[in-house]
Amino acid sequence: MTLRLALCLASGLFLASPGLAAGESATVQEILDGNQLYIDGSQAKVKQAAQAPQVISTGDSRGQLGFESGAVGRINRQSLLRLGSSCFLLNKGQILVSGKQDGCTRSSRMSVRGTNYVLQVDDSGTAELSVLEGTVQVEPTEGKAAPVTVQAGQRLRLSAT
Repeated sequence: MTLRLALCLASGLFLASPGLAAGESATVQEILDGNQLYIDGSQAKVKQAAQAPQVISTGDSRGQLGFESGAVGRINRQSLLRLGSSCFLLNKGQILVSGKQDGCTRSSRMSVRGTNYVLQVDDSGTAELSVLEGTVQVEPTEGKAAPVTVQAGQRLRLSAT
């Protein structure tokens, strides 16, 4: 599996999801392939911090974020995520996460157990989770479906709803 991540920039609205109140922060650790990494639409700089509920996005650049949990996230070109109180919401694009950092999509929450995983969301809001190491527990943000545990080497597709 390659770690190259293809992404598309979103201009749409975020849908409600748990964990999107103030609280979480992330610091820009690296900007690669230009300077098109933004916090709330303003060009970001290395060592600049973003706080929930700010939006981090990229154009044709890639970047590395250090989350306050100690985890590191690599976002690629054309990404868009919003920081929350207990997870980030990946609205569109893809992120590789190393460490204990929970992620959310429109329909699901990923509870991480110290792992490496890739989360990708396409234009329609459909997501795919690929666990590289460790385990990730996935639970719907609405409804009563039972949580699903995804092991290293496994993938899970998630509906936008």
